[in-house]
Amino acid sequence: MDLSPVEMRSKELDVETWAELLRPRLSVLSVCLSNSWGGLEQVAANDALEVASQGLKVRALVLENSPIHERLSDESGIHIIPLNYRPRNHFDLRLRGEIERQIAQGVNLIHSHQTSTLGSIVPWLWSKGDIAMLA
Repeated sequence: MDLSPVEMRSKELDVETWAELLRPRLSVLSVCLSNSWGGLEQVAANDALEVASQGLKVRALVLENSPIHERLSDESGIHIIPLNYRPRNHFDLRLRGEIERQIAQGVNLIHSHQTSTLGSIVPWLWSKGDIAMLA
């Protein structure tokens, strides 16, 4: 199915149709850098699983051995990127390198589940007009 942007806006499309349209175009990086297992982390895990269940490419950037890492590590359709360090909340250069590696591998949508990490993600995306970011 190939709809123009105008046709997509003018029609109410169901989830399956949206997934079909986005599969060849979208590669998601879900970011949740927490060692907890509360509501935020559970929503992040469930969101990644839901997106992957639609056949979309999903990568999860998580802290190594965190509960979300353990929850997602056995799931098919999700590529886990475990960090063995805790990034700073602002201008973390190691996190910048990882974000750039993921973009080089095709990621074009970054979904951060923690607004506290935006200071270490958003500055590296300002010059990349083809990468979408949401929190």
